[in-house]
Amino acid sequence: MNKLNVSKIYNVVYSSMITVPGVAGFANLNEIENQNDNFEEKYKNSIKILREPDLLEIYIYIILISGVNINDIAQEVQFRVKYELESKGIINEAFLVNVVVCDIK
Repeated sequence: MNKLNVSKIYNVVYSSMITVPGVAGFANLNEIENQNDNFEEKYKNSIKILREPDLLEIYIYIILISGVNINDIAQEVQFRVKYELESKGIINEAFLVNVVVCDIK
């Protein structure tokens, strides 16, 4: 199990997500559940990383624009983030990308 570069993961998630049409932005995780995790300041309220012994899970909390297909947008965010993390070699182990739509504006 390699040491994770959390900062690189956050940057890839951010840069991948903002390019998806229909995404209004990140949701505030602290408004959804009361967490006190020590994530980097810029992303701690929007991205949650959980590490199990054999699996890494990345949860991305987003807000969508009204009128878009929720399933299509969530899948596109998931695909782009997973592709970028794999192609840049940032994560070299089994991982899941979970997209949670928290609101529609």
